[in-house]
Order: sequence, then structure tokens, then C-alpha cells
Amino acid sequence: MAKPFEIDLKQPGRLIYKEGNYEYVFPCFEQDGEIVVVDVPTRARLFLFFNWAPIPRNFSEKDIAKIRSNLIEYFRRVEKNARFFDTKSREEQSFAFYPELFEQRSVAIELLDGEGFAWMTDYSSVDVLHDLYGLEVCGIHDESKAQAISHVMQKEFPQWHYHNFCFKDYGREPGWKFSISMFSKGCGGGRCMDAE
Repeated sequence: MAKPFEIDLKQPGRLIYKEGNYEYVFPCFEQDGEIVVVDVPTRARLFLFFNWAPIPRNFSEKDIAKIRSNLIEYFRRVEKNARFFDTKSREEQSFAFYPELFEQRSVAIELLDGEGFAWMTDYSSVDVLHDLYGLEVCGIHDESKAQAISHVMQKEFPQWHYHNFCFKDYGREPGWKFSISMFSKGCGGGRCMDAE
């Protein structure tokens, strides 16, 4: 008999999958009437005695197939259309290109403007990060504004679980830079901090 599992979709941008003492958090979002679930979790943990312990997120093909099968069963049961954002095929590509990120960039610029952040005054650009599936706000001169911009971006894009701050004192756009993405990366030089 298969172990029972639970699905929690209460938090925006997060699908929490629980099975036994294990818990996995997957990015998820709605697109064209479907729920899109990224097939790799951003967090995995195990409940041991009285506390949670983080565990590696490396999955065997068997584990991925089992979790995917359980998710398909769940979405059929609740009568929702769902699909998976397949990261394996993404990793096999030499260059990733997601045209929908340009729409997300426009949304971010409008949102920042609506929140009172002026382009070329408070920040110099919003760049698309195809390889990480995300956006980067560059050239933020004031650290407190960088923090405020990070909160605005995280609220708008809850399905992008990775955030980074860097301070660049050289190059074309000096200042703070904040990136938010679906996939993780190291900061490309400068002083880096986790935004969470």
C-alpha cells in the first residue's frame, strides 16, 4: 500500500508536499488556467524527534517519478489542470530563452513605478535572467531602497524562491543589485547576501 501524502497550496507560489516525516517545497504558479509545478524542490527537510532537519534535494529518478505520480493523482482528484516545469530538459539546453520573462519584466517595472521607485533615479535597469528564470534590478544606490525593492519583488513573484543581493562598486551599473529567480545561482562577484 502506498504511503499517504499531503499537498498544501495555501501559500502563494509554493506547493508543499508531505509524505511521512519528509516535507518538500516546490515552486508553483498559475499560467493559462493551469497550475505549473517546478519538478525540483527549493527546500527539503525531515522531521527528527522534536525538530526539522534540512536534507539534500538530490532525487533519484524513482523518487521523482513517485512524487510526480502523486501530484498528478492529487490534481486529478481536485479537478485542476496541472503540468510540470521540467528542469532536466532545461539543464540539457546550452542556452535557455523564455519570452514570457519579458512580460514579467514589464510587470516589474510598472509595479516598481506604482510603488514610487523611479527608473534612472532609484534604480538603473531591470534585466531578464533567462538561465535562472528570473529578473535582476540593478544600479540601486540606496541600501534601504534595495531592501524595499526586494520586498516588492518577492511579493509580486512568490513562485521565485531564490533571492540575492550584491553590491557592485565597479562596472556599468554600480550600486546594489537584487535578483529573484526560480533557480539558484552564486552572485557574480562583489559582496553577496541572501535576501531571505
